[in-house]
Amino acid sequence: MRNVIRRYLELFAKEREIFLKYTSSYPIFDEDKLLVGSKAVILMGVSNHDYPTRDDLRDYEKNPDYQVKGLLAVCRALTKIEPESQIKVNYSSPDAIISSKTRGNMTKEEWTIITDKTKEFTEINGNLSALPIQIKKQLCNALTIYEDHFCEWCASTDEVINGPADQD
Repeated sequence: MRNVIRRYLELFAKEREIFLKYTSSYPIFDEDKLLVGSKAVILMGVSNHDYPTRDDLRDYEKNPDYQVKGLLAVCRALTKIEPESQIKVNYSSPDAIISSKTRGNMTKEEWTIITDKTKEFTEINGNLSALPIQIKKQLCNALTIYEDHFCEWCASTDEVINGPADQD
């Protein structure tokens, strides 16, 4: 990530300050084992020197509600990005995306990165499949606002309500 930021400074910021706007989730542990690392969507840009006031955050509590809210915030940040968004994906990893604003529209490759990351949330799969069941259920319930949300918890709920699907 450091190289991506350094390259952005050299090519675009050119002696000006930059900002990094993070939307991230909490890492999720089971006992002492890391189940799901922190997920982040980071917007990078040239600063206009309008600095936000300091956020006084409480100490982190191991609370499933906070963990679900963090995951939802990352999902929301991803779903706000449209194919015609003037966004460039500068970096992508299993846990983070760094993007910046640009004059042109996204490329197909960049849009694929965004849609794959979004599906990981809306379908609760990939790295998120390691989430504890309680958090999966809460996340599934909260994600029902998204049209393309369908996960194993929705499927099991439909089966209970409608009965098993007829097999031809």
